Amino acid sequence: MMEVFKDAYGGVIKVYDTGGLLNAKLGVESGLTGNIGGTLVLYLDAPYDTGNLIPFQRVEMGITSAGDGGATYRDALGRPRIGLDADSNNPIIGVANAEGNYISYLTPNAGYIGGVSIATMTEIANLYDFAANLIQNHIKYYHSSGTLKTIHKENNIIDDSEIVNDKKEEKPPRIKTFTFSAEKEEEGEEDDAQSKP
Repeated sequence: MMEVFKDAYGGVIKVYDTGGLLNAKLGVESGLTGNIGGTLVLYLDAPYDTGNLIPFQRVEMGITSAGDGGATYRDALGRPRIGLDADSNNPIIGVANAEGNYISYLTPNAGYIGGVSIATMTEIANLYDFAANLIQNHIKYYHSSGTLKTIHKENNIIDDSEIVNDKKEEKPPRIKTFTFSAEKEEEGEEDDAQSKP
């Protein structure tokens, strides 16, 4: 079962199962919320007459207001949990907590798993250089003359300032969602637009 109609923003296609429950909606977004242009939303058997479809949404794909493509995947309770955003300046792939904040994500410049920063190749290379220097100093001061020498940080034998941490602390971003709206609405609300012949 399918409805194909035109609303105030363009064409809309709604696909229902044999029980009359909404399973997919494809159409043109108004641009009044966080997404513009074409939007696809997949539902888990949403009742036709409901005014709030968000709890039934499971997959959303659309174009952000900045013109970038994105997708959101929701859990069984309808909460956004996985997000993809092809942001021109800072694309992100992430997993969000129940509140919609990313806890594990990758961007071109950073990565976090469970809120803990992932080591970059630069950090690993710096750590390797520091360890190699430490080993060379150990050999130089303990094994070169055959006598045991005391190593003190003040003598610059061990210098932890050589470890470079160029990673910037980032506040976890929020997951973006894509939905349809018939007019300007509160964030997170869904439309209840009826079919128009």
